[in-house]
Parts: sequence; structure tokens; C-alpha cells
Amino acid sequence: MKKWSIPVIRNLLWAEGALFCLAPPQVAYQLLHRPGFDPSSSPLQVAIFVGLTYFFITGIAGLMAAYGMEQNRPWAVKALQGASIFNLLLVPFGTILGGFGFWLTYDPAARAMLVYEMATDEPKPSTATKSRVRLGRFVVGIQILASLILIPLVANYLKALGTPMLDYVSFVACFLLAVLVGILCHELGHVLAGKMSGLRFQTLAAGPLVVSKMSDGWRFQWVNSRGLWNGITVMSPTGPTKLRSNAVFFVLGGPIGSLLCGSGALALMLAGPGLHLGEATEFFGMLAVIELLNGVSNLVPLQVPGGFTDGARLLQLFRKDAEGKRFLAELAFGLSDTTTLRPKDWHPQWIRAVTEDPLAPGFSRGCYHAYVHYLDSGNIDEASIWLARCMDSHRALKRDPYRWILAIENAFFEARHLKNVEAAKEWLDVPRAGIPAERFTELRVRAAIHIAEGERDLARPALEAAVRLHAECVETGRQQFERAVLRDVQDWLDELTGAGSLSRLAQAVRERDSLIEAAKTLDAKPSPVQRIQAFLRPQP
Repeated sequence: MKKWSIPVIRNLLWAEGALFCLAPPQVAYQLLHRPGFDPSSSPLQVAIFVGLTYFFITGIAGLMAAYGMEQNRPWAVKALQGASIFNLLLVPFGTILGGFGFWLTYDPAARAMLVYEMATDEPKPSTATKSRVRLGRFVVGIQILASLILIPLVANYLKALGTPMLDYVSFVACFLLAVLVGILCHELGHVLAGKMSGLRFQTLAAGPLVVSKMSDGWRFQWVNSRGLWNGITVMSPTGPTKLRSNAVFFVLGGPIGSLLCGSGALALMLAGPGLHLGEATEFFGMLAVIELLNGVSNLVPLQVPGGFTDGARLLQLFRKDAEGKRFLAELAFGLSDTTTLRPKDWHPQWIRAVTEDPLAPGFSRGCYHAYVHYLDSGNIDEASIWLARCMDSHRALKRDPYRWILAIENAFFEARHLKNVEAAKEWLDVPRAGIPAERFTELRVRAAIHIAEGERDLARPALEAAVRLHAECVETGRQQFERAVLRDVQDWLDELTGAGSLSRLAQAVRERDSLIEAAKTLDAKPSPVQRIQAFLRPQP
């Protein structure tokens, strides 16, 4: 059984649920308002409403199954069976989807993998944490319900004004587009606020769209990032000062972006009849409802599945509590991407802030940072402990936006330090989703696997390509760490091929030339490293 089959059926169920929950009510609404239509006048019309009801129930079943699979709920297997039963009668596509679902739940090999996906050995959250998450889900549910109520009301208002209305398929497509545009506007609000506060852009994910600024240029991907409709923005500070105030402005930018987008869409909706925007007026009405509700609800301090709202982040930063310190530490790690601060020089309090609570959202990513810190320090044993804690649950690769980076780093460690080639290949087969890794990092991982396999002829070209790509990067602390790891892999290969002395001599010459060039640019001002080292004393 292929690993892609489970995410494929989950995403199909999400799409089916969205379509069947949105389209049948609209169809029923249009039919009831058609002149001369009486659902009790003929068996055919009764059958139409029964069919619409069946579609709607099938959509609800599909959403429940997809949600259970997304959240690793034990009841997801039963929910998938129920959704498959409803789908069997929807010939032909529903029958195919239902048969696929039944195969996943009854075939021994497929069911074993599905049950493994649903299993979790993570520590159980406390009662207080469960209560906070339930409250967050309740508020999110209220937001969704309010959207489903207000959008038809807006459509009815526009219809009364004589505005042309969308048909059924266009309505569903525009609704999904409005959700995606709303997420994008929210994340762009974070980006603009971050740029204004001096942060440097790295990655933006809005639904399946992921845009990243890598060392070799811009990268655009269309992937399933943390589920179908999630958003994330990653930015790094360019200096060690004003971290907290910059973080506050960066977080606040998201709700502001949502509110501005919603207000603009509302203005276009109200002006639509006069501007003769046609069916686009209804789209702007949807976008206004979605974004205004999203902007307001996002300011409410809540813990939601997988993280916190922006309002909760702001409260944590003002209170300077443990979660606020963890958020600032995550931001401070980005100094290695913009300055010459190496991971081995990260303050111990930063590492402690992101690893002290195993139940905190993003704990696996905090363990990854600890792994990088100790690997750069040369403490392989401690690095292996933190990498194991990072990857001890497969859920770390399910919803974490860094799951591809975590997977290939684990593949590298398995190949380079544990010499476990099969495990390394399994980690390398993880679907690429979320924030992308640097190309030279992927080449370094593949080179390590080739060396561990004994395929030295394949390892050398991959390693040389990685070195060439890395040589074009701007000098930062992260790149110094990558250079050290590349050199370690090169030394490993040289020891096996007997070319170590010549390689070390060439490396020494390159380092000498780099030091001479760096010395020419020094002036009397304190270096970035000195300023950062002075900043390392206080807690973030």
C-alpha cells in the first residue's frame, strides 16, 4: 500500500464534504423560490429534495471522517466506513471513493497503516488544556456557523437589489476562493507588519500555496501544507534588539490585514450594484463576511487545535509567560538566518524555552532547534537525544509546517551517524509538504545516504553540487553551520576513498582566502557577532 493513499482519500473527503454541504442547501433555496414549484405536488419533486438531503448527509459524513483522520482520532476508522457506505450509492465517482474507503478499512495491510496513522503515543494534555482547546473549537464552530448563516442573508439582500446571482457550482467555487483569498490577506498582513518592523521574509503558506525565499531565489509550491486551509508566515529578525515589540507588531498585522480586507470587500459589495460588478458582487459579499468574522475572532485569546490565535499570542507576549518566551525564542533562532550568529551560540535559555513543555504546540520543532544547536556544538550524543524526541511521534510529520525539514534531517542523522540506510530512505520518502528545505541540504542528505550505502560514485557528484550551491549563499550563522556539516560529510567520504589529505589542503586554502577577504572589510565598529553576544545575556 502506498503512503499517499491516506492523504489522498482524506483530501477527497474534505473536498466532497465542502461541496455537498454547500451546494444542496443553495439548490434547495433556489428551487423553493422558483415560481410554481411545490415540493409536495409531485413524487419527482419529493425525490429531488430527498436526493439533496442525501447529498448533504453524505457531505457531513465525509467531513467527519476527514476531520477524524486529520486529528488522529481513534473513531476516524468507523467514520471512514460510514462515509464510504453513503458514497457507494453515488455512481460512479462516489462508488469509487466508497470502495477505496472500504478497502482502506478492511484490507489487512491497508488497515494496519490506517490504524497506525490514527495511533498516538504523545503525552495526554491536562484537563485545563483540554478545556481551552474545546473552547477554541467551540468559537471556531460559532464562526463557521455565523458565516454559513450570514452569507445566504447577504445573497438574499443582493438579490432583492436586482444583482445577478451566482449559479450553484460558481457559488461553491467562489466560496472556496473567498476562503483562500481571506487566508492570503491575513498572512500578507503579517508579512507587511513584519517588514515594517524590520523582519526578513522567509515563507508564506496560504492553503496549498507555499511561497518561500530560499538562498538560491524564490520558490513557489502547490502542496498540502498543514491541511488544506491553514496559513503560516515565517519571518526572521535582522537584529537582536526590540524582539518583543517587533513580535507584537508582526502578530497584530494578521488581524489588521483580515479587517482591512473585509472592510474593502464590504465596500465593493455595497457599491457593486452601482458599479455594475455583476456576479462579482456576491463574491465580495462572501469575502467580507469571512474576513470580518475572521479578523474579530482571531483577536479573541484562544487555544485552537495546533496552536493559538493571534489574540492569544499578543496576550502571551504582554504577560511574558512561558508560551510568550517560547514564541520569542523561536523568533530569536531566526537571527542565524540573517546574521552571523551560529546555532551553537544560541542562548541556553532559548533552548530551554522551546523544549521544557512536551505538550506545547510546536514542541517537535523546539526539539529540532535543540538538535541543530548540539550538532553545531559537536555534541553528537545530545543531538541524537533531541532528534529522537523530535521524531518519536509520527504526528510530528502530520501537521508541523517543518515536517519535510524534520524528515530529511532525520534521514541525514540515520545515514551519517547511525549508518541505518533503510531508516534513512524511509524518512527521505516522506511527502514533501510545508516549508521547503534548501537544495544543498537535500543534496547533502542524499550524499550521506549514498556514502552509507557504499555508492561513493553517486555521493561525490551530489556533494560537489551541494558545495557549489552553498558557495553562492550569503554568509550567515546558519550557512556556517551548513558548511561545517558539508565538510564533515566530505571528510567522511575522503576517509573512505583515501583522498582526505588533498581535500583538507584545498579546504585550508579556501578558508585562508576567506579570512583575508573578511579582514579587509573590518572597521572600528563592533561586529554583528559582538553585538549579538552582548544581547545573549537577557532572556528573550
